[in-house]
Amino acid sequence: MNEYLISLYYILFGIIGASFHYIKKRYVDETTNLTFKEYLFTNKRATFNTIFAIVSTEVGLSILHSGGDFLSLSEFVGALTAGYTADSGVNSTKEEG
Repeated sequence: MNEYLISLYYILFGIIGASFHYIKKRYVDETTNLTFKEYLFTNKRATFNTIFAIVSTEVGLSILHSGGDFLSLSEFVGALTAGYTADSGVNSTKEEG
């Protein structure tokens, strides 16, 4: 598997991690009542900043890939956590409903 495909996998896992943060806010903490679509598009600047943070972090993490065709469990969890953290960090600027 080439390095570009690995980077895309990392970015995909980061976006999944960011969506986990939304699920936590909506259903666990109950700090938002926005739908996922509203959450993404209410404050487009915050969403853009989150996506930029996810892409740049995940590309950096993909450079550390240990090799081979598969991600190790620690790489997978790291990619999810980076996406979750990126959304959490930018989240303070998102509009809440």
